[in-house]
Amino acid sequence: MDSSILNDVIRRLVTVNDLSSQLYMMDYIGAVSGHEFGHLNVSIGSGWNLIGISLNPLSEHFDSIFKPNPLSSVPIQWNMSEYVMEENLSIGKGYWVHTDFQESLLAGSAIGTRVDAITLDLNEGWNMIAGPWCRLPVGDIEDPGGIVVSGTLLRFEGAYQPDSVFVNGNGYWLQTSSAGQITLDCAASAGKTALPAIIQDPTVAAAFRR
Repeated sequence: MDSSILNDVIRRLVTVNDLSSQLYMMDYIGAVSGHEFGHLNVSIGSGWNLIGISLNPLSEHFDSIFKPNPLSSVPIQWNMSEYVMEENLSIGKGYWVHTDFQESLLAGSAIGTRVDAITLDLNEGWNMIAGPWCRLPVGDIEDPGGIVVSGTLLRFEGAYQPDSVFVNGNGYWLQTSSAGQITLDCAASAGKTALPAIIQDPTVAAAFRR
């Protein structure tokens, strides 16, 4: 499929309000184009949440991911000296988002092409990051410079919690001893636990059977 046609078709997905129709169209487009699409749910609770995205969304603007928008602020990213607001969400970055919504759980939703490998340029000290599409153990980080400080992957659930696995939809803090690059690659994990293509999930596929 011509890339310009593909881009036009997937943009039209944004205008489809019914999730089942979006998933069906996404699976068809993926089959004819060779791209792997995914549907990512980002869950947030009342107060502050640390999130991330693991796909190239059809729209990077946070208003498109959180519809209707329950957030009380623009997503916030750490740039090593101060917090800055970023309206467009990028792969590999972690973001603070806040909501005053009183329900216990809300969900943001993004559709796009899955990202199974991310190379991150990190600064010395603490970095706000996010992982790839799969569940990736910390031990599978490709760290040629040995810059990752052991035991410093932290998620936030009302308080900081140490973690040992990257999960898509979550953001994290990670400390490094110096500046450098690391790679988070689903293929690097011997026991790869990548999430299946959305239409291959039996519970989703069953919705399309007659």
